[in-house]
Amino acid sequence: MSYEVSIKRAAGKPPLTADDFKRIVAEDSSLSGGEREPITWTDLVSGQTRYINVAPEAGELASDDTRGDDASICRFLDKLRSIAGKLDARVTGEGEDITEPAPASPPKGGCMSVIVCAVALLAVIAFVIIGLR
Repeated sequence: MSYEVSIKRAAGKPPLTADDFKRIVAEDSSLSGGEREPITWTDLVSGQTRYINVAPEAGELASDDTRGDDASICRFLDKLRSIAGKLDARVTGEGEDITEPAPASPPKGGCMSVIVCAVALLAVIAFVIIGLR
């Protein structure tokens, strides 16, 4: 299932223009197009191409090209956030502001693995001490 993501300026700010879209493509070598066709972004890690639709009449960029593995989608969302930052705009996904990435959750099981290792080390030391008596 695809996820609709858009970039546009907040209310009260001037809408994005065709000149904004041209400028962002000219400044970023991973982007191309954007004149009469969608902006194309090439993921430098996977080589996958993703499309960002240009809508100067609506003052926004939009894409529903959000299929694939999680890592690739995250890189694409990071690119969209980067573009939005350069355009003084916001990124929304299905109506929700996602300009700032969600905080990373702490690693699961990190503390438990340290505790298990410590207990195992203590058990080995105890067996060695008992065996030396």
